[in-house]
Amino acid sequence: MGTETQNFHLSVYMVKLKNSGYSARFRAKIIRKAKAIYFNQKENDRKGLKPLYRSRKQILEDRKKKKKSKISWWKTDKQIFNTVLFVPPTPGGVLAKKMRERQSQLSTNSKVKIKIVEQGGVKIKNMLTKANPFPTQDCTNKRCPVCKTTNFTELGKKPIFRTPCSTMGVGYSVICVNCENLGRKASYEGETGRSARVRFVEHISELERKLESNPLQKHTNLEHPTSKGLFRFKILKKFRDPLTRQANEGVRIQNVGQSHTLLNSKSEFNHPPTNRVSVVKDRRLQQNIKKPVISSS
Repeated sequence: MGTETQNFHLSVYMVKLKNSGYSARFRAKIIRKAKAIYFNQKENDRKGLKPLYRSRKQILEDRKKKKKSKISWWKTDKQIFNTVLFVPPTPGGVLAKKMRERQSQLSTNSKVKIKIVEQGGVKIKNMLTKANPFPTQDCTNKRCPVCKTTNFTELGKKPIFRTPCSTMGVGYSVICVNCENLGRKASYEGETGRSARVRFVEHISELERKLESNPLQKHTNLEHPTSKGLFRFKILKKFRDPLTRQANEGVRIQNVGQSHTLLNSKSEFNHPPTNRVSVVKDRRLQQNIKKPVISSS
């Protein structure tokens, strides 16, 4: 590389450092250090100590050396181990010491030698910091039936690991609280590709307008005409693709027992069912099958 080419690349680099806010003194220090390292590398190349540019063969040899050093980091000159066993940390390394003593007793009758290494304990940094400093914010929608009590909804017992109402592509269930108070079970099994909050608020809006097309309002008019509809919304599971989500809804609808009232309209039952093929092998059927007779004319 010629001097003009070197000066050109160094000038471009210095302009970048200047635009980034580095002082002239710091930039001059970088130039002196870089040139000193470069001249040192050229001198080692001239003396034959270390080539400035390695060949392909030298690169492969260096990789092999590094690979061997990484694999055999636990092998020493005095004693070569066949494998390494990591054990949990204990106060004073009691567990590791006992396992080393036991391993030394067993190794007398075996050629396999195991190196016992104690794992590191929990760092104070990990105890004082949070993995997720920006957790999911609480729902601010006043009409969300999952997070807040509304005129038509009642909050259930929140699970420890609950799915947020903003989750997309979920299967859900709407339970009638009035039927539950009477000792009966009635629910609407549904699914949505949008967020659960948006779909649930749609149900609430239709209940407020008393739309007959809504299955929750239709159930209220038929079973509880003298009382106001009261329901509990529950997110069951999150799904990755629409096919699995819709198949899960169909299975839930099909598995509803006779003592359980289903609020889904019959138009939803016209979807293609989840086929289950069963093969029965019966020898009596095979014996009754007549073999074809081949006649020569």
